[in-house]
Formats: sequence, C-alpha cells, structure tokens
Amino acid sequence: MKTSNKIKPIKTSKIKRILVPFDFSPFSSNALREAIFVAKCFMAEIELLHVIAPVYLDANSSALLPTNDSFYNRLLKQAENNLKKITKEITKNEGVKISCSSKLNVIHQEIISFASKKKVDLIIMGTHGTSGISEFFAGSNAYRVVSEAKCPVLTLQKRIKGISFKRILLPIRLELNSRQKVNFVATLAKVFVSKIYIVGYLESNSKSDKLKVQAYMKQVKSFLDDTAIPNESCLLKSDNFTEDSLKFAKKNKIDLITTMSKHDFNLKQLIKGSYTQQFVNHSPIPVLSVPNTIEFEYSFTNPLIG
Repeated sequence: MKTSNKIKPIKTSKIKRILVPFDFSPFSSNALREAIFVAKCFMAEIELLHVIAPVYLDANSSALLPTNDSFYNRLLKQAENNLKKITKEITKNEGVKISCSSKLNVIHQEIISFASKKKVDLIIMGTHGTSGISEFFAGSNAYRVVSEAKCPVLTLQKRIKGISFKRILLPIRLELNSRQKVNFVATLAKVFVSKIYIVGYLESNSKSDKLKVQAYMKQVKSFLDDTAIPNESCLLKSDNFTEDSLKFAKKNKIDLITTMSKHDFNLKQLIKGSYTQQFVNHSPIPVLSVPNTIEFEYSFTNPLIG
C-alpha cells in the first residue's frame, strides 16, 4: 500500500516562554538581545536566569566553601537586584514581559531544571566557545544544556549584525532523526520570513545512501513548498559534517545553522566531540539545536517512495 511521503506536523510549534541564562557577560547580553527580538515576534515572555556555581569542600561533600551561607545569600541578592534593573528597563523600552531569578546550583543542571519547571519552549544562550582537545573532556555549560534540554536551544558566540535570521541552513543526513527539526525550523522561517537551504550530506559512495538522502531532501522540500517557505537544495559529498556545514554557511552567508541535539556516533567524533558539540563550540554563526522529541516527529514509511 502506497502512503504519503510528506512530513506531517504532529502539532504546531509555538514559542510562548524563552529562557535566557545570564551571567552579565557580553555573551549573555547578546543572547538577551536576540531573545527580545524572538519574544516580540512570538508574543512570548522571557525568563532571565542567573546561576551562581557553588564551591564544595571536596568531591564527596555537600558542604560549601565558604561555609557561611550568608556569603552566597549576599551574592544571590546582589545578582537579583541587578537583574531586576535590567528587566525593568527592558519592560519599559521594549514592551516585553520578562521576569528574573537567581539560583545557587551547578550551572547546566539548574538551567535544565529551571527550563523544565517553567515549561520553557526555547533556550537562548551565549557561549564563549572553546579551543583545543580539552573541550571534549571538559565540555562547556552551553553544550551540556544543548545535549540535555527537552526544548530547542539557540547558542550564539558573538553579537550578530542583524537580529533576524533570513538565511537558514537545514542539513539533511542519512540518520533517521535528521528531519525531526523541520517543523520547528519551518515555524521560525515563517515568522522571520526566511529562506531555507536544504543541504544533503553524503558520507559514503554508496548509491543506495545517495538515493535515500535525495529522497529525504525531496520530502523536506515538498513540505516547505506546501507551507510556502522559500527554499533551495543541493547535495554535497562530506568528509566532516561540521566543517563542511560551516564552510557552506560562510560561503552562502547563512544566518542560522540548525542541527539535532544528538546525532549518530562514529569514530571521528571520538577525538573532536559530537557533531553538535563541534557546532556549539566553534560556529561563529548562531546554532539552533533541536532535541529528538515526539513534538518534532514526522510521518513517513518508505523514504524512496515518490
């Protein structure tokens, strides 16, 4: 029996609440600037969160250094007062609903927990980026949030010239979850009036793999055409998915790279880290990481139909 090969949204992606982890650095200020724009587009509210990482007595102890709780309480109070000044100014000047909190916890754990409790639809955070082999072993708060969050995460390394995203890169690989990001990305493209670049990546010379990737690309293009989103597509041979994506993005002046929070694993990633980790740590272009959740699933049977 022949069935439809079109992507079918399970539910409409809608952004109602945005979380911005804020440490008063230029990186987090850039993220807040972007969050204000997105909040205006979706009539969403912003949660501004500052997390103070505790220092423990030793690895097996829950006792804090310094041992006087008033030290951390003063830090939390000071942070919250500064956050309130920022939120008051934003409400006055931008007309965006925004609230703030300061917490004492392991940074990435608190961000994940807070996002879950507040039912956040999108996390927007700045990342300092990393270099060297230590990044794989140590990791970064941004990547840990990306890999564990149940909602999409937008990471930015630096202040971007324009706030909106007019040219979006949508990579398609052979892995099945590669298309789960399509619905959420399409929602953004509709609001931002963006053009989506569908790029298929071939990592082998297999004719069967090529046919499958081409079928996946055709499926995505059909969906975008049906929803009246401008798009174009191309197929590339790729030896390194992340590096080749960044090269394409630079050449085509891409404003936003989209990826899945988790990809299939191969030995190449053992040294450099996962594809998503490489994007988050090294991309000078904003990266949207979408989790492999049911909200972004699609309906299809045989990808070679049509």
